[in-house]
Amino acid sequence: MVVGHALEAGTQIGPVVSAQQLQENLANVALGLSEGAELVCGGQQVERASEGFYMSPGLFINSTNAMQINREELFAPLAAVIKVG
Repeated sequence: MVVGHALEAGTQIGPVVSAQQLQENLANVALGLSEGAELVCGGQQVERASEGFYMSPGLFINSTNAMQINREELFAPLAAVIKVG
């Protein structure tokens, strides 16, 4: 996904609302990793020429119902996949 200023052509995901929210999002990435989920893409802070707090969308795999990243609502561009079956 293209991360950038919300008004720039081609942008698919804009910045998070604040520096504090960005830090909370990055802490959720660290939490998922510490719980044993595998981050297969994204989940990092992204620098852009325009002012804002940017983060690439992240995807976790190999997560479980027991993990906090799956039990609490994350207000972040993060998704976790739980294998079924």
